[in-house]
Amino acid sequence: MDEFYVAALDNLERQEINALNYRKLNHKERFDAFLLPDDVFIALNFCATGSYKHPVGNSHLTFVSQPSVSRAIDEVVKAMNQPEIFNYWVTLPSTYDELRRTREKFNTKFIFPGIVGIIDCTHVGIFPPKKDDPDHPEYIYVNRKNYHSINVHLVCDSDMKIINVSALFPGSVNDVYIWNNSQLELILREINN
Repeated sequence: MDEFYVAALDNLERQEINALNYRKLNHKERFDAFLLPDDVFIALNFCATGSYKHPVGNSHLTFVSQPSVSRAIDEVVKAMNQPEIFNYWVTLPSTYDELRRTREKFNTKFIFPGIVGIIDCTHVGIFPPKKDDPDHPEYIYVNRKNYHSINVHLVCDSDMKIINVSALFPGSVNDVYIWNNSQLELILREINN
């Protein structure tokens, strides 16, 4: 009888260790978001709402000056654009197996076979560049709705996670041109061959 209890306790201990290891492998460490600096929340509020800096700074959640809002946005955007951060969160399927799993997930979730991602372009308004700039003339940033923008191409997976982004083209460039000149098209062709 004692051997049974020892074996049972060993088994339980092994299961607890396996469960702990499973949680470590499959779940990112959780942290309290409220321990983050206010700068992060100010920048995220601006990015999420699309509002201008004054409403963000004068919201009922934060009372900061417009220059403080600008600095917060600048710091957070620079941090998010660091390759080690950006490439960790924005990733394409890079192997045939990852591509297959992505397709299966779309098919299971939406009953839509053969889909790897949902793609669209959106115009992000910008201040006009200088008219006499030889490298970036002002007129190429004027889009079909007659305002200055950058045409940003985004691709999401079935969980609405961004897996590809390109903000290289001015507003006058159409979506098909962006697709035909994107790295994404080349990568998907290589994976499928």
